[in-house]
Amino acid sequence: MLILRHKLKLLCTSSAMSRSNDLILHRMKTIRRATIFLLAIVAIACQKQSTALTVEPSEVLLYSGGTKQLTAEPAEGVTYSSKDEFYAEVDASGLVTGNKVGETDIVASSSNGAATIPVTIMPQYSLYPELDPIVNASKSAMIEILGSGYTESTSDKGETLYAYKNYNTYADVIFATFSNDVCKSIGVLVSTSYLTKFTSYFKERYAVAGMQNDYYFLLNHDKDIVISLGLYNVNYLLAVYIPYTGTKSAENDTAGILERYRNLKFL
Repeated sequence: MLILRHKLKLLCTSSAMSRSNDLILHRMKTIRRATIFLLAIVAIACQKQSTALTVEPSEVLLYSGGTKQLTAEPAEGVTYSSKDEFYAEVDASGLVTGNKVGETDIVASSSNGAATIPVTIMPQYSLYPELDPIVNASKSAMIEILGSGYTESTSDKGETLYAYKNYNTYADVIFATFSNDVCKSIGVLVSTSYLTKFTSYFKERYAVAGMQNDYYFLLNHDKDIVISLGLYNVNYLLAVYIPYTGTKSAENDTAGILERYRNLKFL
């Protein structure tokens, strides 16, 4: 009898331990399934995050006429566009071409999102300080950009004329006309020996808008000026900047100013 009771006790203990082990195994399986489920969610989330559109390089610096290839990841279904093709354009493959000196953005888009790539077109030619900001500005603005080494006189139209002679290697003379402390025009004389640099300087900054007689008229659509290029005499090239009114009269005004400057003895 004692032996039978002992065996029953062992059987019950074993059965209880078996049930306990089964419970532990069940819980472990549940935890394992939950862990696998959570890992799957994390993997999917990471996969989604990794497919967000990225473009390299993230910024582009070019000279006028230069190119740079953009590379998108993922590359499928990506389209490219330029916010301002005056400064830079981009083809369907992501090849960026620099046009005129300035800044714009290239936008890459796909089902994975969008990316904006800043593009800067840098000047390769520098003959003298940029004169655009002086047009329609005050005398103090002129002095801030060009300095105070000018001579002052009065033109035949009663305007105040400021001339910087022997300004630098390229600009033999820079001159400006003012009325009521507002710059109405500013021009520069450059030796014809620098013809190639002179034309390259303007080509990388402006677009040719027209021609009248011997004068070329240039525009930059972000700047309210028109520039006229012509010969001062056989030795010098002349560029004149005046306010742009958006009408044909601007060309006539500039041509008239060129003729007036040709009659002034700067040299």
